[in-house]
Order: sequence, then C-alpha cells, then structure tokens
Amino acid sequence: MANDSITKQQSNTINDLLFRLYDRVRYVEDSELKKSPFSDITARELHLIHVVSLHDKKPISRIARQLNLTKGTLTKSIDQLEDKGYVERIRNKKDRRVINIGLTKKGRVLYRAHNKLHQQAMSSLLSGMDKNEVEALINALQQMSDYFETFK
Repeated sequence: MANDSITKQQSNTINDLLFRLYDRVRYVEDSELKKSPFSDITARELHLIHVVSLHDKKPISRIARQLNLTKGTLTKSIDQLEDKGYVERIRNKKDRRVINIGLTKKGRVLYRAHNKLHQQAMSSLLSGMDKNEVEALINALQQMSDYFETFK
C-alpha cells in the first residue's frame, strides 16, 4: 500500500464500502427506473443519456470515447434510444457528414430526473463536511478515477 498509515482493515473497509455503494447505486437506479414513466430503458441506456447531456449535441465518436464503446455498439444503443423517443440524430450544420446526438424533450425530462437523484445523493454525502474534507474527497476520487483510466 502506498500510504503506510492506512491499516489493512481500513483498506478492506473502504473496499467493502465502495463495492456496496456501487452495487446499491445500480440497484436504486434500476428500481427507480422500473417504477417511473421511464421504465422502458435500462440503467445502461440512462448513463448513455447522461453522457449525451442536456444541451450538448455530441458526435457519436465523442460519446463512444467517453463510454469506451465502439461506434458500432454505440450506434445500436442510439438506434434503440431513438426508437424509444429519448434521443435524436442531428446533422451538423458545418459538416453535413457529421451526425450529432441530442436529447429529445422526453430525454431531457429523464436527464433532469436522473440528475436530481444524483444531486440529492451529493447533498447527503457532503452535508456536514468542511471545505478541507470536501477537497480530500475530491482528491481521493480523482486518484481512483485516474487509476481506472489506465485500463482503457
């Protein structure tokens, strides 16, 4: 371990908490989707909608990079979300060969509902933390994110 002041027990506790957190977030997203007006999509499709973003119109290649998917795999998912009415293809005005993906009204409503759930989770996490604790959390999460980026 890089930090000798952290015990094996602390490391195991953090690992267990992260595993349970990941599992619980997936469960909550799935169960909330099933009982919502958006029960026709999966959590994976929900994350694709989140990457497309509220106001951006992004090319498929950029979305594919963000999600670590091939353009072919992403195109199939985009087709399904387009059929369900959540996204639309928009031809780029500057380069007609480029197709951008944007959210429809239905997609924007879903994005806002999903974002609200995440904002509530962040409020719960950060309540009672001081500025230094928030910075330490940001740094720790950035280190973990950087580590997992090495697996591309």
